[in-house]
Amino acid sequence: MATVHSLSTRIEDKTLLHILYGLFLAYPLFGIPALLALFLNCVLSLTQKTSMSEFMQSHLKWQRHSAYIALFITIAALNIHKTWIATLFLLSSALWFSYRMIRGWLDLNDSQMLYFNPQHQT
Repeated sequence: MATVHSLSTRIEDKTLLHILYGLFLAYPLFGIPALLALFLNCVLSLTQKTSMSEFMQSHLKWQRHSAYIALFITIAALNIHKTWIATLFLLSSALWFSYRMIRGWLDLNDSQMLYFNPQHQT
């Protein structure tokens, strides 16, 4: 499905968002799919920001922030020397990240916009 770009057209196609959610949820495969999804998310957010609808921007922002926080917690856990504490951090991070991705994907299926503040965009 091709989308024609013009100044008055907003991109509304949810297919890319479904693909990104799927890649993010495939993170147990050595994290490579999630890193690819994060890269694609950042590139899309930087290059298509003006042509995307607020709905798409809210989901991309949700994915990006979830991935950054999960990555931060994972890196912190890998630097903890107590094995049981590090394992607890990694499991908590994985469960939290999974919850956020599943919630976002369900909201996408219901066509619900996640949080969005047009004055503060990252």
